Amino acid sequence: MANDLTVTKIGGRDLAELSPIQRKLLERLGSNITENNSVPSLTFSGKVWTININGEKKQVMRTVDGEEIPTPMVRVIILAAGQKRGRAYYEGEYDPANISKPLCWSVDGEVPHAAVPEPQHTKCASCPKAIKGSKITPQGKQTTACAPHRMLVVVPAGNLDHEPLRLKIAITSDWDNQSKDQQLQGWYAFSQYKDNLRANGIFNLSGVVTRIKFDNNESYPKLLFNSECEIGEDELDRVCELAESEKVQELLNGTYTPDGAEGTRVAAPAPAAKPLPVAVAAVQKAAAAAPIEEAPVEQTPVKAAPKATPKPIGDATPKAKLDDPAIQALLAEWE
Repeated sequence: MANDLTVTKIGGRDLAELSPIQRKLLERLGSNITENNSVPSLTFSGKVWTININGEKKQVMRTVDGEEIPTPMVRVIILAAGQKRGRAYYEGEYDPANISKPLCWSVDGEVPHAAVPEPQHTKCASCPKAIKGSKITPQGKQTTACAPHRMLVVVPAGNLDHEPLRLKIAITSDWDNQSKDQQLQGWYAFSQYKDNLRANGIFNLSGVVTRIKFDNNESYPKLLFNSECEIGEDELDRVCELAESEKVQELLNGTYTPDGAEGTRVAAPAPAAKPLPVAVAAVQKAAAAAPIEEAPVEQTPVKAAPKATPKPIGDATPKAKLDDPAIQALLAEWE
């Protein structure tokens, strides 16, 4: 029987567009040049915002007096945020020019991810790399070698058709109760920002346009959050659709390594085998231990009882994934 699933495109191209040689190679050998599996992300280096989609990075710029300069603030809708902080441990000193995936990491800050090749400990809480003082900064400050972070998923407020992007924020951007002067102006670290929204009757991050800027009082890129306004009624359905999408969940649940814009898709761990019911396991164990004897020829065979028809379990149809939009036409939407 012919295969009903016929491949007509590869890498966004119709097979008819390829040369006869390339088509024959694909037919006989398949493709060994795979797509880039880097995580779609909004990130920053220094104090410059950058969008990364399919490994292509573009700085978020604005035009002032005819000259393009990096935008200091972005307007986004936060579609989701990790309920728990993750952790990531890098061996050696951090080198922004040579970023690699961490040696060990955790999505929930409790146990290493299943894809970690060399877990540093079975539990994050008791790991020596997570103890304060396990790392000393160049300034002599005691910190942890395995640093906590929080993952957010955002979309530009000016374009809800944009690819959802993961934004990784450090602990200094996630919690800070010392910047009272900034809070008086309405700017908060992320955890204090959520508290402020709740105090003002807003209980879902997706319901407001959020502005994110760099704290000018700090030399390092510390982020501050501020609410601009509620989303419009005409945007509500689209925001809910995005927030509920499988893509957003993938950006939070450990599908990608946590190394910022360099994060790559990790192999899903094999599902654990379901244990047999106790009664069935006991019968199988007894059968395995019993000696094998031939049945007498004159024995009348016993007819087996009919098997019960198994009940179907839900609908396993996968949800449709969002298509990647063009990057160039969307950069202006972040201002």
